Amino acid sequence: MPQRAFILILSNDPDAAERLHDELRAEHNHSCLVAHDLEEAVASIQRRAPDVVVAAMTVKGEETPGPLMGALRGNAPQAILLLIGDSPTPDVVDG
Repeated sequence: MPQRAFILILSNDPDAAERLHDELRAEHNHSCLVAHDLEEAVASIQRRAPDVVVAAMTVKGEETPGPLMGALRGNAPQAILLLIGDSPTPDVVDG
């Protein structure tokens, strides 16, 4: 039996995020949550450790990699962070 993962989705496109949420639940039986901004995503990570985070590189003008990696280090070090989109700066994921 396949494992069920908890997947956090953070996107600039609410419709695309909901479609991904629905597909992951319907086709793969994963538990998913769509966060609508970086603050909500970090709070979610602090409440429940995700297995995977799918996030845009920037959301509402905020770069997401640093804050998400910090929250994951402290709360879900085993989680996979999948960043989508173009990086606004070449070194945004360093550190």
